[in-house]
Amino acid sequence: MSNIVTSALAVFPDATTLAQSAASLVADALSDAVSARGRASLVVPGGRTPAQFLSCLATAVLPWDRVSVTLTDERWVGLDDAGSNEAMVRRSLLTASARCAQLVPLYTGESSPAEGIASVDRALGAFDDAFDMVVLGMGEDGHIASLFPGESTWPQPAESIAAGQFCVPAIGVPGGPERISLTLARLVNARSVVVLATGETKRHLWEDMEAGGPSASLPIGALQVSVRCPLTVLWCP
Repeated sequence: MSNIVTSALAVFPDATTLAQSAASLVADALSDAVSARGRASLVVPGGRTPAQFLSCLATAVLPWDRVSVTLTDERWVGLDDAGSNEAMVRRSLLTASARCAQLVPLYTGESSPAEGIASVDRALGAFDDAFDMVVLGMGEDGHIASLFPGESTWPQPAESIAAGQFCVPAIGVPGGPERISLTLARLVNARSVVVLATGETKRHLWEDMEAGGPSASLPIGALQVSVRCPLTVLWCP
């Protein structure tokens, strides 16, 4: 099955150029959203790769007080933990011009994602059903957000939107703390989706997926065939 929505791989020579280009693309989308609807919503990934992109985006001239930000996924740890995606976003994005953006965290401080998920869904209810811009990372195993290969949770049905469900506890996480993740249904319902990827392994995975190879069965493949908007992968070596 091929996606009727266009997807493309954009190649950049290095991480700095990729980060700057991604920031420009995202800033334009947020500006358009504010002009069209008065507010904009942005979903950003955690991990190491996005930090440079987020730092570039933080300097964009935007009405940041009209931008709401949340995360694609989160490790179930506090802000003082080195693995906290929220802490990384606060350091990288919520500075400079973007310091007045509103951040809606995924970690609630409860004992587990399963116990905190109702609180998270209530907080995310402030967003429209369709996020204006979703930026994702991609793992070398084809995972997106904290939706990993082999999970029973990542092919989320569209009914999860009608039920008000934004998140699921992640399963199949390869080591480390528990995690919470936005559902696939929420990710594919966005108005714009961008994937940031680095390294030859991820490029080969994307090309295999595009050709209908085994990678098409991975979470990144599920995103590619289900997304409701043009999908752009920004890649550098």
